[in-house]
Amino acid sequence: MWIDDGRLKTIREPRPGGDAVDRLLSVLLGERTHPHDAPEACPICQQQLVVRTYTDLAIKMCPSEHGAWVTADDVQRMRANHARAGHAARRRLMAFMLLAVTAGSLFLVRHQTADAITGYLFPAVPPVTPVFANPLGTSAPLGTFTEVPINASAIDVREELVYVVDMLRLLEDGIDNRLEIDQALREPGDAAAAAAAFEPKQRGFLVQLRAMPVPGRLATFHRHLVVATENQIELYRAFAARRAADASVDLRAMLQHPALVATNREIVSAYRLFKQLYPDLDAQTRDAVYERLYAFDII
Repeated sequence: MWIDDGRLKTIREPRPGGDAVDRLLSVLLGERTHPHDAPEACPICQQQLVVRTYTDLAIKMCPSEHGAWVTADDVQRMRANHARAGHAARRRLMAFMLLAVTAGSLFLVRHQTADAITGYLFPAVPPVTPVFANPLGTSAPLGTFTEVPINASAIDVREELVYVVDMLRLLEDGIDNRLEIDQALREPGDAAAAAAAFEPKQRGFLVQLRAMPVPGRLATFHRHLVVATENQIELYRAFAARRAADASVDLRAMLQHPALVATNREIVSAYRLFKQLYPDLDAQTRDAVYERLYAFDII
């Protein structure tokens, strides 16, 4: 199907908050074309079409930018790219909101006594080791993740590299869901309703995670992620129930809950196993995996 320059501009430069791109891509998917319809030259200037990269896709475009020829598969990929961009924007907004809440909390306790601050930050419960006790030192805020370098990753087995890229993209949906329920349970409101909204979305993520094709060498790593997700769903269900009964309860009260401990353990195991499988892993791929596992964890 032929897309003129005006429609290409709509896809390339979407207006914030609008759904023009979704509507346009839906219309394009409804257009009926056949392979023999594909032009070799621009219908406007008659110049030979050339293959160029456009929104991460290799498509045939007019060298004078009058338009481009795309297939239905190209349009589907454009929709997927647009959806991922929307998710990233929402993650950045959620990260900003969490940062603002944290800054406000620190300001409120600033003038408390030393004993009160110590009691607040260090409740009298046995310690739980965080997933990542020694962060890698990446400066990216939560919600802006490092990408796997497709052409430079130390993962040199194609099916394993494809799995890692697809798994990390899917994991971002699980992170979105976790951030939403975490934020909802930090604020006054109906904890049961928050849990009821979270659980079907995270179970949908779990279904997709279970359905992924997994290379044999990464089967145990993948199993750790599945079990971590199962326990995470159980943890937030229990946390919401306690919040519904006592609005003063926060996540610190759940530090010894078996589901939280299990979630933490499984993510730790997944990351350690990944490093064992790829001992010469490049820094960018390592950071891409680390940052998402870090964000997916609860503590």
